Amino acid sequence: MPSQGNEASPAAATGPPARGRAGERALNVTPAQNALSGALAGVVSRFVIAPLDVIKIRLQLQPAEGLWKGNLSAEYLYLAYGAVQFALFHELMKGAEQPDTIMSRLPAFAQTFVAGSLSGAAATFSTYPLDLLRTRFAVQNKDQLYKSLYGAVREILAKEGVAGFYRGIVPSLVQIVPQMGLVFESHRFFRGLFDRLKSVAPAVHERTQGAHELVCGGLAGIVSKTAVMPFDVIRKRYQVQGPVRNAIVVEGVPRYQRGLVATALQIARHEGVLGLYKGLVPCLVKAAPSSAVTFFVMAECRRFFDNSNSH
Repeated sequence: MPSQGNEASPAAATGPPARGRAGERALNVTPAQNALSGALAGVVSRFVIAPLDVIKIRLQLQPAEGLWKGNLSAEYLYLAYGAVQFALFHELMKGAEQPDTIMSRLPAFAQTFVAGSLSGAAATFSTYPLDLLRTRFAVQNKDQLYKSLYGAVREILAKEGVAGFYRGIVPSLVQIVPQMGLVFESHRFFRGLFDRLKSVAPAVHERTQGAHELVCGGLAGIVSKTAVMPFDVIRKRYQVQGPVRNAIVVEGVPRYQRGLVATALQIARHEGVLGLYKGLVPCLVKAAPSSAVTFFVMAECRRFFDNSNSH
């Protein structure tokens, strides 16, 4: 794969040399290794931010307690999501290097945005049942309607059917397409700022090089999550709808009308516009380290595989 230079970044490591940071060889990493790297990055990221994730979900629905609830389903989610997302992202970016492809005709910023959006949408759809299970485990009350992951799957299937596993999928996709596009493009943008620092203050650039990936990933997470926060709130509200709604959530969640606009208006009418940003602070506190760790671990894994494949 052609490289933008510093191979410490999943997004940067796949862009064409013409976009900057040229001069370093492309990483020799297979699609399977990209998937494995993404899976490991997802698991490590989830372990780091698990308590913050539960706080964020509960603030969007109810008070927080039990900071590791739903962590098992969430670990599966992050593992599968990372594998699908990063494997597809790098394949799409490879396509940008091929002549006469749709991706190659796009400007540099659009290539990263589109690849991030499509890979995020594919990962979201393929792992959505795990996301729903994570939410329900995180907010169920002390009676614990769901005793185990297997029990939850059986209960939802019996009472809500297969469609029950996809409650809230539409706002999720509407959210994830711009969010993942922004994550990867913001990461590329912030990496570009560090690149310029190299020519302006090479000594500072050298001393801070180990933190570039963490800083760029963290800022990318904050920018993207802030932009799509209302969709995240709506998605969580949809995920706990259905026949067991009041059995899951301690203080109850209203029944929402179908349609994103109608639901957003209902929330704003009863809770104010800020109701669409419930849990924003813990969400950003979670998004920054999650994105930072993901990009950092992904980059280190790809570098490891590159070294292994080169010997």
